[in-house]
Amino acid sequence: MTQPIDVCLLLEGTYPYVRGGVSSWINQLILSNPDLNFGVVFLGSTPEDYEKKHYQLPEHVVYYTEHFLFDFDVTREEKLTKLNVTSDNICKVHQAWSELGTKQYTSSIITDLLAEPASVLQSEAAWEYLCKRYQESCPAESFIDYYWTVRNMHIPLWQLAKLLDEVPRARVYHSISTGYAGMLGALLHKRHATPFFISEHGIYTKERRIDLFSSLVQHQSMTVGEQKPIQDHLQKLWIRFFESIAKLAYQHAHPIVSLFSDYQIQQIRDGANKADTRVIANGIDIARFKPCRKKEGSTPPPVIALIGRIVPIKDIKTFIRAMGLVIDRMPHVEGWIVGPEDEDPEYANECKQLITLQQLDGQVQCLGQQDVCNIYPKIAITVISSISEGLPLVVLESFASGVPVISTAVGACPELINGKDENDKALGQAGRIINIADAEELAKQIISLLTDNDAYRKASTSAIERVETHYQAQDINDQYRTIYAELIPSWQA
Repeated sequence: MTQPIDVCLLLEGTYPYVRGGVSSWINQLILSNPDLNFGVVFLGSTPEDYEKKHYQLPEHVVYYTEHFLFDFDVTREEKLTKLNVTSDNICKVHQAWSELGTKQYTSSIITDLLAEPASVLQSEAAWEYLCKRYQESCPAESFIDYYWTVRNMHIPLWQLAKLLDEVPRARVYHSISTGYAGMLGALLHKRHATPFFISEHGIYTKERRIDLFSSLVQHQSMTVGEQKPIQDHLQKLWIRFFESIAKLAYQHAHPIVSLFSDYQIQQIRDGANKADTRVIANGIDIARFKPCRKKEGSTPPPVIALIGRIVPIKDIKTFIRAMGLVIDRMPHVEGWIVGPEDEDPEYANECKQLITLQQLDGQVQCLGQQDVCNIYPKIAITVISSISEGLPLVVLESFASGVPVISTAVGACPELINGKDENDKALGQAGRIINIADAEELAKQIISLLTDNDAYRKASTSAIERVETHYQAQDINDQYRTIYAELIPSWQA
């Protein structure tokens, strides 16, 4: 890599491997700034979790590296020579770590924190300290689970330590989340004394809480495929961990961008300095979707679509159950699930089994990844049944295509559909808002829009007016170019 890096993107579990709204936004950001050289650092879990890249890197991405945070073997990575470590200095390191979320850290703390892995994983002093902490904090829990939880918290940190010596200096480091990518940004900022900023599409700590409380956590001590619910104390341990590294990232980021005001408030609650925060919404290329609009006065096709990854956080099963209720009343209606199935094949298979169990085969279909411009002209309504969202691009794309949206009350969806201020609300509702996991209410609202032509027409018109007024891609891109101009010496947008 000989060309200078203007903007180095720090990405965890997204572009270029994972499809979805965040990856699409990243791709759009890169393509819309061809006069900047980009670097991309991809952080994943293990190589087995990512089969292939779904995005081709543009020519002005002059640096790319990928690292897998849990692909780590201490016997392979570290020579087990003499370990100069005592219980006292391990205690000091962990005390320093516990204070990272509330105090400005020093280089020496980070050096100690990211000391050689063998000293924590294999020294007698570390073992004694671990046993002591276990007895003090959660003696009623499984010690094996406690051990593997602590181990799995440390492993990504050592991987990040290695990256500090590998990732070249950039004029700006830009992370799309807090988490491990945000922590890497903070460390690179300290290492190179160059600007670092964060733009969050979802609040990382919130999403990790959802993962911990609603999912089964796979422990490294188990064979692949075995899963076990994580215990309450260990849940809290993980949550404190992610809260701590979020505060660490916020301490060193400027600016800190969110998609809408509620997320900005959450960032401040999680440790961001209010003066550093700002709101920049998503935007899309509206011209691309204008050909998808139906002719005025035409009857909307009796097809309802959920467009998104088939993963638990999208709550595809509620959509399937709702479609069963709709089809009971309106047998000619179809439901389409449009999106990749490879991120969580087990969940995708469960969704297909539910379709069969409800005798909906043929009327509710999983179509896989599609060009959405071929989908919007053929559907009447887009559904968002998610339990967590930021500001979904699929809502903006639907609006630009004249397709109303029925969504759960998550993320920015209420203000997208109802309007975010009085002037915006005057444009009217662009769909309907429902509660999470309420299949009956979802079915009711689908039927209501499908059977009321006047309400449908008004929602479609409001959708188009709202996206054209507030969510133009060029307006959003200009705001990011302004940030880059603020942070990159001698570069003007």
